[in-house]
This record gives sequence, C-alpha cells and structure tokens, in this order.
Amino acid sequence: MTTENIHGNGIRTVTAGCEFWDSLTPQARTNNEPILAGFETYLVSHFPLNHDSPFVYKIGRQAMCLGQNISLRQTDDESCAYIATANGLRVLDEPNINYTKDALKSRLTEIRSRQLGRLVELGDILQPASLLEIFSSGPPYGRFRMEQLKGEARNDLLVPDIMLELLQRFDRGSVGILSWPYSPRYTLAQGITFEHARTLTGFQIRDGRLNINVIDPYERTERPWSFRDLVVAFMFQYTTINNLSANDVNFLAKSVWLIEKTPPSIQTASK
Repeated sequence: MTTENIHGNGIRTVTAGCEFWDSLTPQARTNNEPILAGFETYLVSHFPLNHDSPFVYKIGRQAMCLGQNISLRQTDDESCAYIATANGLRVLDEPNINYTKDALKSRLTEIRSRQLGRLVELGDILQPASLLEIFSSGPPYGRFRMEQLKGEARNDLLVPDIMLELLQRFDRGSVGILSWPYSPRYTLAQGITFEHARTLTGFQIRDGRLNINVIDPYERTERPWSFRDLVVAFMFQYTTINNLSANDVNFLAKSVWLIEKTPPSIQTASK
C-alpha cells in the first residue's frame, strides 16, 4: 500500500518505492522484471543468506534526532543533501552538534568566506565538491572521507559489477547519499524532475531478495526499498525505462556519494 503526503511547498512525496514501478507502462514492467531479477540474483549470490550490512539496525532515531531542541527534519525545498549527509555522519559516528545541516553549512561558509576574503551567503544545496572541502577542513570533519565509484560504460556488460562494489563498500561500513525524484506523480504532472537526496545506510538480504535501507529527511523515516524499486525510482529521471541494463544499475552506484569514517591515526611514542 502506498501513502502520500503533501508538504507546505506543494511537493507530493510517496512513502513506498513500488509507486515508481507501478508508474511504468505494462510493457516496461514485463520487459524489466526478468532483467532486474537476474541482476538481483547476481548481487545476492556474493553474500551470505539473510545478510545485513553493519549499519542497517544501528539507526533507530539516532540518525534523525539530536536532542529535543534541534530539528533535523527537512522543512524547505533544497536542504535535503545537507540533512541526508548529517544523518549519515551520525550513523557512522554518534549524535553530535557538529553533525547537523547548520553546522555543515557554517563550516562551508567559513571556507568560502576565507577563500574570497569576505563574508558570503550560501544557498541550501550541497554539492559533492563542497562536501569534500568540508571533510578536508580539519576537526571534527577530518575523520570522514567521501568518494564516488568509477567505471566505464560497456555495451557488452552483462552484470552490474559497480553496484556489487557499492554493496561491498556498505558491507565494510560506508553509508551513501543518493538523489532521485520526490515522486513519480509529481514528476509526471509537472514535466520536471525535482531530485530529493536520501541517506542509504546499507542493505539486507532476505530469501534471495535485496533491500536497501533508506532514511528520508522529509518524511523523517527509515525503511527498506527493494532493489527493483530503487533502480526504477532512480532511473525515472533519465530514461523511459523500457529495457534497463547493467550500465543503468552501475550508473546508480556511481552516483552515490560514499562516506566512510576513517580510523584514527596511530600515535607512536617518541624515543
């Protein structure tokens, strides 16, 4: 069952990924079901049965709350990437006053103002290059690193090898930030795509099915998305989705901002 909420900005968001799948034409669903099922079988074959990556059950409210007086829910049109990143940092570490949209934006403002020699005002959209600057700016963010996976598109590729690498990185303790449309209904009605960033905290395998755990900063919810629904939701903004390929799934994997917490450096006593 799909539920729908209407926020103050008029954007409709759905709380079930199957809404994207259901928005495909019957022929597209017929074409893509066996393709995505085959990719899913390939991916789950590399992990134990009923497997959970490390942070699937850590979240609870830890990633979405930071004391009674600090709201971590997105209430505007643009700050999803900031809040999704802050949620990810709390998953990787713990609740911390530095892991909020305001703290991240404040650090980036300091960086930009220092670079330009004057006070600057930033918008609420966070870009990958800016996040890299924040992580390179010293404590407390210097303990984190971010990257996006690389790989060339190949017409002869039969399996989503970069998607497998993404899952392996989740399994080693990374989280991810990924954007896809708010909802298919809103996108189709408006003729434009409004991307919305969420936090990917890892994955579960149950009875041969792959689910990706997602925290949504608008809904302030955490829930699993099926592999099929996540791929279709992400690709909804790029193609008519008649015949998805391994390159499409790998494109999704390469679009994730992978964030990990690096281990502290080992201090050796001087003689």
